[in-house]
Amino acid sequence: MNIICLGCSFTAGMPENNYYSWPEKLSYIRPNDNVYNLSLGGSNILFSLYLLQEIKKKVTADCIIFQITNPYRYTGIKNFNFDDAVLTKKQNYTRLDPEVRMKQNVLTITPSTTKFQWTSNREKVKFSQEYYRNYSRELGDIEHNIYRKHIKENSNFCFNYAEIIEEAKSKTIDSGGHFSCKGHDLIANWINGIINEKIL
Repeated sequence: MNIICLGCSFTAGMPENNYYSWPEKLSYIRPNDNVYNLSLGGSNILFSLYLLQEIKKKVTADCIIFQITNPYRYTGIKNFNFDDAVLTKKQNYTRLDPEVRMKQNVLTITPSTTKFQWTSNREKVKFSQEYYRNYSRELGDIEHNIYRKHIKENSNFCFNYAEIIEEAKSKTIDSGGHFSCKGHDLIANWINGIINEKIL
């Protein structure tokens, strides 16, 4: 079975832990399945939908697990080539290269980018400040809800941060709520239980 996991840094993992993540742990729990982690920190929901579209051209998506990212984010891609070494594989675990921003000219901004959080790139900060100066939360909410509805209808299981088991949310490595290795292990066990009970 091919299990496709999508989301942002809560699914991609963080550099402090060498991008260890719950999809990676899931690949250890389910050695007979192929687990694809197509998540990127700071990315928006539309980018995840784009990656899902692209991976479906390569493999059959037997199980789609979607961590819904926060609204009000912007992700831009220019001449993106999904075939161009953006995936790294280890046994039955395949992930999006964490360096894809630089290798494929992917721009990710969130409201926190305007305050130099998660980046020291002044050009990126300047763009984000201008973007959010003209951003409409009202329209952003409508857009995000449309994407959420589409995801619910086209995935096997989807969830947002608030719906993650509380035990995992107590195992974090920073003020942004990013999970420690133990937190990712707990989420993997939770997701594996859902796959066994509701999807298989």
